[in-house]
Amino acid sequence: MIERIEVHEGRYHDSAFLMRLGRQLEGAAGVQEAVLLMATEMNRDLLRQAGFPADALADAGPMDLVVAIRADDAAAADGAATRALELLTGEPGARVAAGGAPPPPRGGRGPPRDRGGRAP
Repeated sequence: MIERIEVHEGRYHDSAFLMRLGRQLEGAAGVQEAVLLMATEMNRDLLRQAGFPADALADAGPMDLVVAIRADDAAAADGAATRALELLTGEPGARVAAGGAPPPPRGGRGPPRDRGGRAP
């Protein structure tokens, strides 16, 4: 069994939307559990109670997205993580950057905003 947690900083999504995506991912071959949630204190505690490693969540904050996957093997976990980002971004192959390497999971902040909420 493989467990994987990715934390994507500053990527807020609605909790109902994230729950739907988790259910979709759990339907994939080899995926035992897929949880997408915001890293609020309560949600981090729920993940710890579900047996996911607490150290992976140590620096996560309430505006950070967590993708937690429990799968039969690394290939199933990788596939679920890739599919999660595709569903979140609407971009096929969202994990694949130049050279085929996945982008780093931390640091996914959006463009800077001015006080009026507009992109500069």
